[in-house]
Amino acid sequence: MKDLMLDDSGDMIIDDVSGDLNMTDGKDELNQHVYSLLNTFLGELSWNEERGLNQMQLINSSDDLQAVQTTLSDYLREKLNDFDSIEINNSEINDRNLNIKATVKLNDGTSIETAVGGDNDAS
Repeated sequence: MKDLMLDDSGDMIIDDVSGDLNMTDGKDELNQHVYSLLNTFLGELSWNEERGLNQMQLINSSDDLQAVQTTLSDYLREKLNDFDSIEINNSEINDRNLNIKATVKLNDGTSIETAVGGDNDAS
């Protein structure tokens, strides 16, 4: 599958030389797709207010990582046909911002290092 390549702020990337929109596919597209799913707030998109993750539910559950993991797992199971599991590797809350680093596993064995909140530097 192919998709438009996005930068770290979610903007489309335009080739400096050709002026064409950059495309992504394969593992990079999958990483971008999962990151986008986890970092689009419920109600954020005016043309589809029912799309997105309920970030407030995560923040309200931030003291219970099992509840956060269950919320993320349920959401990804609904959005990804081949979703297997998610494991939270690290979490931190600052003021009203919850930052999570996690590993998403798909049924075919693919692992995706991703983030919820913050940037997509899952290392």
